[in-house]
Amino acid sequence: MILDQWQTAIALPSSALIETWLEDCEPLREEISTEYMVYAEGDIRSANGIMFVPGIGTHEDEGNLQFSSLLVLRNDGFLSKGEAQPDSSCIPQTPSTALILDIHQPHHCLPENGNGWWIAAFSDWQHHPSREEVEVVLRTVLQRLGV
Repeated sequence: MILDQWQTAIALPSSALIETWLEDCEPLREEISTEYMVYAEGDIRSANGIMFVPGIGTHEDEGNLQFSSLLVLRNDGFLSKGEAQPDSSCIPQTPSTALILDIHQPHHCLPENGNGWWIAAFSDWQHHPSREEVEVVLRTVLQRLGV
């Protein structure tokens, strides 16, 4: 379920850099059943990085990190939201949109039109972070990944 959403002024990676990332991802598309993660520290135990989603049905994440903050980097017509949330409650998820999701609640990222990718920088949290916390951490994630 989306708890907060807003437009940020965070500098985003260039479209050329995103295309380079996708060149690595595209051959894996058939094997990617839900999402493909690149972790900022190169370690799956890291709670932040970049998420490549070709579409993911309704699910709930488990674990001690209940909240995920996301910064949309590319959106080819997807909507990420809580299962029970009406589409009309969501702002357009264009690049630079930030979201905070309660990932212990049913949520999904489904195409509204067509297919492609929904790419976002992410950071997972034990507490519901403030907008300021989210922006500081997601800027750091992007810097660690060379953006």
